[in-house]
Amino acid sequence: MSPNGSLQNPELAVRRAVTDDSDPSSLLARLDRILMLDIGSTTLDFTGLGVRDPNGERHPLTRLSDGFRGTLSWVLDLIGWQVMALEAYGLTKLPTIIILDELEQHLHPQWQRAVISRLREQFPDAQFIVSTHAPLCVAGSSDLDDEDISLLHLGQEYDADGRAHITAHYGMRPPRDLRADQILTSYLFGLSSARTRDVQSKIIELSRLHSLSAPSPEERTKALTLQRELQPLLGSGETALEREVQQAALQAATAVIARDLGTLAPEQRQQLFNLSQTTPDPSEN
Repeated sequence: MSPNGSLQNPELAVRRAVTDDSDPSSLLARLDRILMLDIGSTTLDFTGLGVRDPNGERHPLTRLSDGFRGTLSWVLDLIGWQVMALEAYGLTKLPTIIILDELEQHLHPQWQRAVISRLREQFPDAQFIVSTHAPLCVAGSSDLDDEDISLLHLGQEYDADGRAHITAHYGMRPPRDLRADQILTSYLFGLSSARTRDVQSKIIELSRLHSLSAPSPEERTKALTLQRELQPLLGSGETALEREVQQAALQAATAVIARDLGTLAPEQRQQLFNLSQTTPDPSEN
């Protein structure tokens, strides 16, 4: 095997791996699991390799997306070399080291999130060394146990003379329970924010207005306007359903507070009034 050589022809790799006219369904099922397809979707017949879509229509490799075609090609190349090595050395299993650069290339986000665990399941005796710039791939690393994975973070630092140096942090654990946007702003990617520049500018301006000791009426009005604009964008709800639940809960709490408003101190009433001004009017959406 040459490190500079081309990948094997995918169909040829399958036919080499399946000798003596044996049934290729087990091998093709492994592909289906990696590709997140229904078992039986990847097929091999006299016309070559193909993949059935959810409607049952069969497509040759040339008509597949780059993500499917690329992943299917390197996986079958790996399996083909493994089979030949097992036969050549009379082994029953072959520990393997696989190096993949930018694993996320051409993969749908759903696939990015699952690809690491799928590869681990189908190649339990292999060690993968993978690079990625995709937070969803990093999130997928949390599907593995800590003893099965270690993250390496490469960064860049400057010395006193302004010269750049590459830094490496070893033995980091997966960012469990974090969303993709939270991973982007974590120590792993270091973004200050995953929000748009416009939203960040509004947050900065609102913070400035709130810091004023004696804001003018115009500044108060502007602050309330920014609060109304930012409230639906800055809530913790990740999906539309979660945001609706949060909105319903806030409305219910407001109704209870209004019922007992007469028992509250004047400053508490003012605080609640300010909070209610940040609640968007559903009729405005």
